[in-house]
Amino acid sequence: MKELWAWADKFKISEEVLPRNQANLLALTDLSIDCSQLTNLPEGIGYLYNLTNLTLNCDTLERLPESI
Repeated sequence: MKELWAWADKFKISEEVLPRNQANLLALTDLSIDCSQLTNLPEGIGYLYNLTNLTLNCDTLERLPESI
């Protein structure tokens, strides 16, 4: 969790997009991120087991984590 929150803070991803409390984060089913500075996704994103839709509008993304 802390890895995801630190990553979201680094890239200025709001709490409305990526919740900063454990219960809401684990319940997340849809995640849509617009970020022109985003270069990577943290490994922990693959452990959001309820996440069914991931939309990334990032032209600088270099790779996806192994966990996805």
